[in-house]
Amino acid sequence: MATLTIKFPKPPSNSLMLEDNRELTQPWNTYFDQLAQAIDVIVPDAPSPGTYPTGIIDGSDAPAGDIGEYLEATTVGFVTLTSATPADVITLDLTAGDWDVTAWAGFAVASGPANYLSWGIDGTDTFSTGDLASAGGWTGPQRHNLTSTTTVALRANADFGGGVVVTVVGLIRARRMR
Repeated sequence: MATLTIKFPKPPSNSLMLEDNRELTQPWNTYFDQLAQAIDVIVPDAPSPGTYPTGIIDGSDAPAGDIGEYLEATTVGFVTLTSATPADVITLDLTAGDWDVTAWAGFAVASGPANYLSWGIDGTDTFSTGDLASAGGWTGPQRHNLTSTTTVALRANADFGGGVVVTVVGLIRARRMR
């Protein structure tokens, strides 16, 4: 096993640190430059001081590709379902990255009850059963760790008899986690 030996510079303790104008003196500037180079050997990709990620306070959105990027899609009207046939209610394209995805679906049932209603992200993972006239709610978050652009979907399904009409609205949203 190899050993890494790093020589840290000695501070110029016999020199004043600050000039009269509150700037560092040349010996201390040199010391801090040498110290930064020594630390760079230990942590080569460490961010420069003052460049660490911070939160925002101005209400702006994170730029595309940055941690915190937020995407959302909503239906513009009701999607009518066919009994026992899964349907994509709304889709969202996610670029490569690590995303948390959540979705919401709201169902309306007319002319009789539905036996079950289900909804989920890229599948049906939330269920309501019984004689249903309406149902809905959130599903997720679900992690999507992607290496290329991928489409995710809020998918819904229902089981109902003849003459019954089941419609659904929804939204799907995602936040880049890293």
